[in-house]
Amino acid sequence: REAERLDDLRRAFERQMALKMLNAEATARHAEADCHVADSHISVFVLRKSSHWTGPSQIKQTRIVTNQAANTLVLSSGAMAPSLALSLALAGHNTVRAARRKESLPQAEAAVEAGYRKLAEAELLPARAKGWRSRISFTTDPATPAREIDFAFEAIAEDADAKQAVFAALDDAALPEAILASTTSGMPVDTIARNCTHKSRVAL
Repeated sequence: REAERLDDLRRAFERQMALKMLNAEATARHAEADCHVADSHISVFVLRKSSHWTGPSQIKQTRIVTNQAANTLVLSSGAMAPSLALSLALAGHNTVRAARRKESLPQAEAAVEAGYRKLAEAELLPARAKGWRSRISFTTDPATPAREIDFAFEAIAEDADAKQAVFAALDDAALPEAILASTTSGMPVDTIARNCTHKSRVAL
């Protein structure tokens, strides 16, 4: 029993280390895109968990990339949403930023425009920036744009129940080929996708 307990603890530790390594890489990639927004590519790492976690090598990564203009949806209640939505719009993607309450829409718009001004002042705008404002819109009804998206990006609080509800709703509404991505800082992809019918398209 003691050997089994130690083995379980070892696997749990290795799992957490693997996730931290991958999330550190994802954070660095996001920071680079946020600073330079010079690339129209969207990259998502889809994590696949094996039946037994024995180390980082058990995590398979599939890089899904598009350099074509895409329809994107950003769902967030935090500080990440303005920069993420702005980066997508500046890179040439049609972007819908979803907010919970109608009263928060003006604040959401102001945050995005403030981010644009900072990038413009620092001369960090990408070549595709022209016309960015026409490519971004705001809504309190994410279900409607979800029917036409290519990518969805979730950045809400680290609450499993809340994330599962969001992804289940997106999974029901979105086209079969749409990719549903989370910016979670450590929650396993299988936990987030637990209530989804099409689990294979949920990504981190």
